[in-house]
Amino acid sequence: KKETLVREAVEIHGLEDRVEFLGRVEQGDVKEVLGGVDVFLNTSLTESFCLSVLEAKASGCVIVTTDVGGVREVFDYQGGGEGVVYVDVAVSEVVEGLRKAIDFHKKLMESMTREDTAARWRGEVMKEYGWERVAKEVIEVYKEVLEQRRLGEESMWDIFDSWGAGRTFLETVISVGIGIAVAAVMRVLAWRKGKWKWEDPAIR
Repeated sequence: KKETLVREAVEIHGLEDRVEFLGRVEQGDVKEVLGGVDVFLNTSLTESFCLSVLEAKASGCVIVTTDVGGVREVFDYQGGGEGVVYVDVAVSEVVEGLRKAIDFHKKLMESMTREDTAARWRGEVMKEYGWERVAKEVIEVYKEVLEQRRLGEESMWDIFDSWGAGRTFLETVISVGIGIAVAAVMRVLAWRKGKWKWEDPAIR
């Protein structure tokens, strides 16, 4: 449905000769496709860890992305914010972000080649997210969890056991259910109040 709407918009505005629909891009072709892109636009409404913007940055693309979820955390390393424009979830904000990104790209290309930009940004990405570093960090997490267990810190199951003390099985299930329901309501309220809210219906 979304693709149909976009295709209709392209036709209405007479942009058939300026817009190309690539469809699904196979993993092996991503590098080549991104290598021909100057500005990468990501308009996600929610995100956890957005791998696509990281791939684009490593390919030398200037990024325009909605400021949602964990997108900022992706570029939370030295030099990671260079060439990244964050925008709110609104059409006007996205348009202005694209203008800023295009201007930034033009100025960047006056002092560096695309190849040099891609090489530098790719090096920064690999330094932060290379498999060796990621593997070491995962191992450290496991060590920390095992150490906490060894020291006898309460696990989630221990907490559930304590909730059930002196209660029937049904009472325990009800109390746990209420706790989960309250946590879910709080999460929704925080979500609605935060940056994830859909400020502009048109962007949907």
